[in-house]
Amino acid sequence: MRLMQDTSIRLKLPIMMVGVVLASLFLADFVAYYHTQSALEASSKERLATVIENREEKITDWFEDVESEIQTHGKNPFVTTAFRAFRKGWTRSFAAGSEGAIEPATHADPSAAALTPSRLNFVSAVSGQGELDPVYAAALKRYDGYFGAVLEEGVFSDLYFIDPSGNVIYSAAQGQELATNLLVGEFAEGELSKVFQEAQAKTPLEVTYTELKAATDATAIVEGFAALPLFDQLENMIGVLAFEIRANYLSEILSDRSGLGTSGDAYLVSHDMTLLAGPTKLGVPGLATINTPTVRAALAGYSGAQTEEWAGEEFLSHFVALSLMNQSWALIVHQSSYEIAAPARKMSLAMLLDGLIVLFFAVLVALALAASVTRPLALLQKNMIAIRRGAHTESVPGLGRRDEIGKMARALSDFRDAMLENNELARDSSFKGAAFEGASSAQTLIDLDMRIAYANNAFEEMMTQHLEALRQSIPDLVPREVVGCSIDMFQEDPERIRSILATRDCLPYRADLSIGEIEFNVTFSLVRDRRHTAIGYVVEWKDVTELRMREAMLEAINTRQVMAEFDMNGSLASANSAFCALVGGSFEEIKGKALDVLIEPADDALPNAAEREDGDLPGQSRFVSLKTNCILEGGMTTVLDRSGLPTRLLLMGQDITRDHERLKAVESERKRMIQDQSAVVDAVSSALADLAQGDLSRTIDVAFPESYETLRADYNLAISTLSKA
Repeated sequence: MRLMQDTSIRLKLPIMMVGVVLASLFLADFVAYYHTQSALEASSKERLATVIENREEKITDWFEDVESEIQTHGKNPFVTTAFRAFRKGWTRSFAAGSEGAIEPATHADPSAAALTPSRLNFVSAVSGQGELDPVYAAALKRYDGYFGAVLEEGVFSDLYFIDPSGNVIYSAAQGQELATNLLVGEFAEGELSKVFQEAQAKTPLEVTYTELKAATDATAIVEGFAALPLFDQLENMIGVLAFEIRANYLSEILSDRSGLGTSGDAYLVSHDMTLLAGPTKLGVPGLATINTPTVRAALAGYSGAQTEEWAGEEFLSHFVALSLMNQSWALIVHQSSYEIAAPARKMSLAMLLDGLIVLFFAVLVALALAASVTRPLALLQKNMIAIRRGAHTESVPGLGRRDEIGKMARALSDFRDAMLENNELARDSSFKGAAFEGASSAQTLIDLDMRIAYANNAFEEMMTQHLEALRQSIPDLVPREVVGCSIDMFQEDPERIRSILATRDCLPYRADLSIGEIEFNVTFSLVRDRRHTAIGYVVEWKDVTELRMREAMLEAINTRQVMAEFDMNGSLASANSAFCALVGGSFEEIKGKALDVLIEPADDALPNAAEREDGDLPGQSRFVSLKTNCILEGGMTTVLDRSGLPTRLLLMGQDITRDHERLKAVESERKRMIQDQSAVVDAVSSALADLAQGDLSRTIDVAFPESYETLRADYNLAISTLSKA
């Protein structure tokens, strides 16, 4: 702060403007980057959710198709017939004395351990390098092409026929298991042996699987075995049909990069957290272990999305649990958070570059503005130095300006003139100022026990102003000594206020408080500390005594007066109930109707409000309702906005229909009396004229109105008396 005070305005103003521009640019850039990144992250979550849903659907559909194909082969009579043919040829190949036998009877036990020389001869014969049993050869010729076509579809790498004793009697790919026994020897602990033994306990068309595993060589092919039992027509198990599954399609599905950008990947992890299929950058399938929170969550049966670190980089990952082939897998898709936020960074950089251009022009404007301020200030400073040195006749520059510089110049000129009159008085006057008196509103701070902890000067002044009236209800009230007292002394029902404040759901709470003749409006606001714990209340006091009185007066006026507002087009905008009754309709019925449709002037033609300079119609006029013929006496005033432009026409007056009817009755009676009086005067004048001519016999014989009949009788009596004299 001291540094800013010691810096010249010529330098300070550009620095401040540049600082404001920079702060605004960085703030706008940060807010834009934050919101863009949030939107990109939300969009990426939806996109990755769609990607993983697509991959999951494809994998599930593929495995369902594989199982369906296995079951189709298992119930195909052609396959059962082929099994019987191969088994018959197998039995003949190892039976002593049969045509084409390749092994003596002493070695005909098909469950003999491992691959004997005779069995090697069998395998060689199957591959075309020896002589086969005619029955087996016929079966091979008839059925081998069909099963070869099954393998060419690419789903299976081999197909096996295994008799109940565990002998592999047929292999479509002539695999190394052909002519071996799966219950003994080197293949007894193999995956094919396991699936064979499990399949023997299954029901028809019930498929059993071994765990899919990825080859640890460069091919990384995912393979496993599936098998189901074969039954004859009497539902006797005759053997097992086994398949070696080649899940190349998994790699095709997971290698699809659509929706994953350049850094995204999809991969499949087995139940032991071994990478089953996926990109090699994650590790060698079958050997690499993927132990991440998302993998653990998916293997636990959960699905969702979260951010995690991988190889020192943050990724947004979606994971889902898969349960296929009696196995649990974790399917994961992820994408680098850095790539996701790339558009936000690009936008942020563009905004910064644009901001530098704005900053350059802001510097130019700031320098120009600083020069426009400091140059006249320097002239004023020079003039002030001259005046201080006694050159009181020195002219002050900038007196004709209308900005703050001009005000300063005029102030300096006034100061110079004052110094000419009294230098000492001017010097003393230059150091005078007004004291700041704190907040203008009356406020008190109370604790949770409703005791006043602080009261400002405005509160004390307000209490002192009404002290005499307040002491009629609170005799011991001393405004300067309220601190420490309970606020209950100002309330008639303190328990009700305490119960309301205790709920704290209604805060801030406003209420009117009457103390004798004084009306206060108080507002209770809760005060909390840094731990968000309530520590008390701020109470703001407003003296609304006059306000409530004016409101009552306005309500009385609204009740007794006819009031309506029209827009400048003459359409009704608002009206009270008295006006609605006068024109004979509810407000909903008459709202928006034109003035000349509701009422018309009862006086002579009135000038239009727009034609008058002040916009007002004559002070008092009469208007007649076109529907009820009721008479309104009042005036119309133009309501102006803050710019002095007319916005409304206000009609205010009284319904004088009854008074008008009474006046009409009185006027009618007055005219009748004048007519009667004229008739009496004419009759008496005529009689007096005859009397003046000496005619004492002239009487008034025409009857007068009742109120003048005594006059006629007295005149006739006087004439009668004169005639007798």
